[in-house]
Amino acid sequence: LNLAVVVDVTPPTFIKIASVSETGVVPKECARCCRLRIDIELSEDTTEPTITVAGNVVVSPEAITGSGSTWSATVEMCDPDTPEGPIAVQVSAEDMAGNPVTSSVHTG
Repeated sequence: LNLAVVVDVTPPTFIKIASVSETGVVPKECARCCRLRIDIELSEDTTEPTITVAGNVVVSPEAITGSGSTWSATVEMCDPDTPEGPIAVQVSAEDMAGNPVTSSVHTG
């Protein structure tokens, strides 16, 4: 009987964080009111990520889908105070050993 324990201290890495406007005329452009899809792929399985778009945490349970190392989020953006230009997206998660990973990107 082998009772070896493997210690994991290596955080996951992001393979892909991509965003696309599902309602805009151009895939990378969002009008004042639009639906933005964010696709995330990580190097290993993680907990459900916390996603922040333009400073607002995506909290709706149905907004984030996926499992393991592949996740997607759909965000309705209808804030008239959102300035024109690139939108800040931040993604945070942990692997199954609790190692954290956070990434910030700007869409656009």
